[in-house]
Amino acid sequence: SASAPVQIVALGSVEEWTIYNMNRVAHPFHIHVNPMWVIKINGAPIKPYWADTVALPTGGTPTTPTSITFRMRFLHFKGPCVMHCHMLAHEDMGMMQGVTVV
Repeated sequence: SASAPVQIVALGSVEEWTIYNMNRVAHPFHIHVNPMWVIKINGAPIKPYWADTVALPTGGTPTTPTSITFRMRFLHFKGPCVMHCHMLAHEDMGMMQGVTVV
């Protein structure tokens, strides 16, 4: 939607993001253009791996969310893209956000 937040990131940067799940659904999180280097699940370090789409851990609540932490390199693409839940109904309900590389 036009009112959805947009993350602005610099071309050539590396960022570390943590995505939180505040409900009991295993939302499949996907970001366009850049793969994710997943480094933590629920705050605990794991053997890192590259992913295009990752299931957010289930069991989260608003007071005790679950999470994934990953790093991304913004190296080759300048412009807008999106990150979203891959469940179409959730995406339609607003689980989508813009990313603009400048």
